[in-house]
Amino acid sequence: MSTFIKRYQIIIYCSLVFTLWILISFSFIFCSFTDYCIIKKIDNSITLQEHIPKLTCDNIMAQGIKNIYTKSKLKVLVIPPKNHFADKKYSAIIVLPPAGKTVRKSEGFYEGLTSLANNSGFIIAYSDYLPLNETNLSKISEVKNTLSENYCINKNDITMLGHSDGATNAAIISYRDIGIKIKNLIISANGINKKALESEICPKKFFSLMILHSVNDAFFRDFGRDNIEWISLCSNCKNTYEKLDNGCMKIKDCDRKIVYCEGKESHNEWPKRNNIIIDFLK
Repeated sequence: MSTFIKRYQIIIYCSLVFTLWILISFSFIFCSFTDYCIIKKIDNSITLQEHIPKLTCDNIMAQGIKNIYTKSKLKVLVIPPKNHFADKKYSAIIVLPPAGKTVRKSEGFYEGLTSLANNSGFIIAYSDYLPLNETNLSKISEVKNTLSENYCINKNDITMLGHSDGATNAAIISYRDIGIKIKNLIISANGINKKALESEICPKKFFSLMILHSVNDAFFRDFGRDNIEWISLCSNCKNTYEKLDNGCMKIKDCDRKIVYCEGKESHNEWPKRNNIIIDFLK
């Protein structure tokens, strides 16, 4: 009888352990692919008085933090400043995520960027991830239109920014001039090399470009300089650099503003040069 009870207890314990393992695995998967497990509050901030926009829209638009969706059902988290005015034309930063990141995970990855952007009068928008392919480029480019259809945005001052896959998507969309034109492109750890650039057309729109890339990027070594040199030459500029006070380098004597910032992070690290990025946009 005691042997039977012990076997019965072992079966119960094993069943409980297996059930617990299933629940933990499900929870891990659920938390990995959704934002429901993120408890950290979004850290938006007020726009300083000197950066509050002067231009206004004809209509009152959306106000406050919202999730909006493109016509292709891509989710976009829009974070205006705390003192946001729904009828003022804000400059916008559209942020594309590294591989697999949801809007909230992306906002956390680009640590500190939201608050600093809001301070300087930017609405910042984070999109969900879509894999790198030709079909998805047009879907991702819809974010610009969707944002301007919902919020009062200065269409002449839109920046696209991304890291890793986000940088690659942002770059190709901007190089090919897909959707609303942009004023600035900021890419970090992008995956476009010299060979891939041979099939791209030099961007006609004269947006400014900042490239951040690490000498320790084991995945895309030297890809940052490949992009700098390509866009510099196709813009009829020489590949000669001028060192800036912030440690970055600028292409000399060029009508197009082209800045290169080199770091020492691994590929999967955001370089955290948020102050330099926001200064570049002013």
